[in-house]
Amino acid sequence: MDKKILAQVEKTLHNASIASVRSWLKGNGKKFSAGTRDRMIARVATLIEKSEITFAELEDAIIGIEEAGGKLLVLYKFDEDCTSSAVKTQLAKLGLTIATTRQLAKPSPSKPTVAYATLQGDVLRVKWSETHNKPRMDFDQDKVEYDDVSKVIVLVANLKTKKAEIRYDRPEIFHPHSGSAKAKDSYFNYYAKLAETILGVKLIKSELQKALKKLIEDQPSLVRLHRGGHTNQRNNYFSGTVRKGEADIRDDDEYKAMYAKSGNAWSYEDQSFYWRPDRSDGALTRQVFSHVDTLASSLRVDADCWDAEVEYAVQKIRELQ
Repeated sequence: MDKKILAQVEKTLHNASIASVRSWLKGNGKKFSAGTRDRMIARVATLIEKSEITFAELEDAIIGIEEAGGKLLVLYKFDEDCTSSAVKTQLAKLGLTIATTRQLAKPSPSKPTVAYATLQGDVLRVKWSETHNKPRMDFDQDKVEYDDVSKVIVLVANLKTKKAEIRYDRPEIFHPHSGSAKAKDSYFNYYAKLAETILGVKLIKSELQKALKKLIEDQPSLVRLHRGGHTNQRNNYFSGTVRKGEADIRDDDEYKAMYAKSGNAWSYEDQSFYWRPDRSDGALTRQVFSHVDTLASSLRVDADCWDAEVEYAVQKIRELQ
């Protein structure tokens, strides 16, 4: 094996989720069940050496993993017209130029920093990174230490459909915005306001209850429910969980009985589920976890996702709104 290629692959995959890389490979027809980082690095290096994938494709995949894995996505709409020229003008006021390609985020920046802004057709993407401080207890020294943790935030907006999403890494307790009022929300609000400035619009959180109800109740279903939960007419909440890994709570006899009796009156505020690959028309190669919170207008995904999987989830939710 070419040692130069191996070293370059090792550097490229240094911070990437192996599960995400495995899913990306499978999605591109390169099946491999590598259980360790070393085996995955060797496998990818071999594919590059055989010209089955390129470094450019690998680097783009790593960028997609960085922009999708483990993200909390807040979904928005806006009513105002927003043109490409207006967005370019606003980006220029912020000192930003339109890039031709996506880039990895800057690790551990001293302040919120833009990685790139792209405008391809009607789709705007802007990515930032910032550094948070994660406290941990050093019991030997009997003191609290703080580890720097890089966080990545991505704005994706379609100027034609007037839909937008902001993808956030989960914040740590201490971050660049935690000194402001309402510190818990200040991190999220900072980028929502910045997105409004760039787009020149007022972002409105999307209503997701209708979409979630359809995901749960429509048959054949796009998702597998490993747990079920609903609020009844007396505002009582009921939940259940299946024990088997491939089971669906909707196949449980007690769930069926409850739904038959009063399911037409159930409301759903939040729900975890897995997107079914057999119902995705080839878009997915595995079950992909998501959690929808209708009150927060948000979608949460696992750390092992890559961008095509997240884009599929957002697309389906948008179609059901």
